[in-house]
Amino acid sequence: MRCREPAATQLARQIPAVPTQTVNEPKERIRELGQSRHLRRPVVHLHVDVDVVVGIPRCFELLIPQTLQVRRQRSRTRGGEHRVDEGDGVLDDDNLEPVVLTGTGVQGDARYKLEVTVVRDISPLTCLEVSLHAGNDLAFVGATVNGNQIISANNRVEASGMCIIHPDAEAVNGFSGTITPGATTSGITPRTMPDPENVFEHYKLYGTEIPLAALPTTGGVATIGRVLLSPADNPFGAVNPQGVYVVDCQSQQLLIHDSRIVGTLVLLNAGPGTAVLGSMNWESAVPDYPALLVGGSLELIIGSAELSEADVGVNLNPPTTPFESLFDADLTDTYPSVIKGLIYVSGDVASDTESLPFEYTVPVDVSIDGALVVGRTLNSFTGVMSLTYRATYLNNPPPGFYMMGGMMVSPGSWRQVVD
Repeated sequence: MRCREPAATQLARQIPAVPTQTVNEPKERIRELGQSRHLRRPVVHLHVDVDVVVGIPRCFELLIPQTLQVRRQRSRTRGGEHRVDEGDGVLDDDNLEPVVLTGTGVQGDARYKLEVTVVRDISPLTCLEVSLHAGNDLAFVGATVNGNQIISANNRVEASGMCIIHPDAEAVNGFSGTITPGATTSGITPRTMPDPENVFEHYKLYGTEIPLAALPTTGGVATIGRVLLSPADNPFGAVNPQGVYVVDCQSQQLLIHDSRIVGTLVLLNAGPGTAVLGSMNWESAVPDYPALLVGGSLELIIGSAELSEADVGVNLNPPTTPFESLFDADLTDTYPSVIKGLIYVSGDVASDTESLPFEYTVPVDVSIDGALVVGRTLNSFTGVMSLTYRATYLNNPPPGFYMMGGMMVSPGSWRQVVD
């Protein structure tokens, strides 16, 4: 967007004296200007959340609109123009959108414009550095863990029974039991974790609600089962173009089983016994979004058997949601049972089947292609867990999984603007 400000802050020469004007800037600013003498021309320091030095042509003045003034500089009426443009022209809808700043230097009839793009500096949470992390303990009971990346805990890693843990393990406060054949490292710095209160906010804002009352029940328990859920297919209501669906479980149990999901499923207020089970083929629709976010605890009891259209009685790769670019109208396809993406559970994760409203005899064999972040404890996990780490989320952390810093100049974005 373009706008003309009636008041501007004059930062270069001929600053007039007014009763409350700070004529002499702090010593550190004078020192900064002195360090820029090699430019052999007037120098202006912009302090809009970033510290940069701008060399401008001799005898020019840089005018910063009043809306961008900082520190203790006073504004005075002066013609000046700026542009703040973040793509959609709205500054307060997304903290991560880039901002384009244009400064105009004026001397007589001459004008000189410089433009720069500033972006938000973000740092991924360090829990995304590993394939499995718990905010408290990792506790395995007779489990086999396969993986190509470290697993870690902000307290302890415990193994009882005949555990086989192939990945290297790290813990803040040590280990109990035998962790083998992977190596162990204790005394690590605790890894940073999502805020369990705020991690869901972005997805709640942009997601589409699936009312709990819209779900069928099995043994009196709400169920998402034997369905295709994607940006183009939602058997429970309106579709969401990013495949983000939000279910408020209202502290009740919810079961997710034997389905293909292409999207991000957000479970709020998950009740005891909430579980993902059976054969699941699951991936996020947005590449760097999580696949599953759970506010509460989760039983993770997926099996390794392929998901079969014939078994569920639903075509899972229609033209609206192809699988690996293939689609058809039959019921003869099968899909690997795997969750591809980031899983976050704010409470505990376990592999208990006792709370299910039916007998469940499928051996637990969980396959995760991405990362699993457990807010509290991986509690007495039994069975097999195979972890294939993806750095996608570390390199491009999704909303709720990064810490925000200040604004920084986008490299190579400085340029002169010619009207």
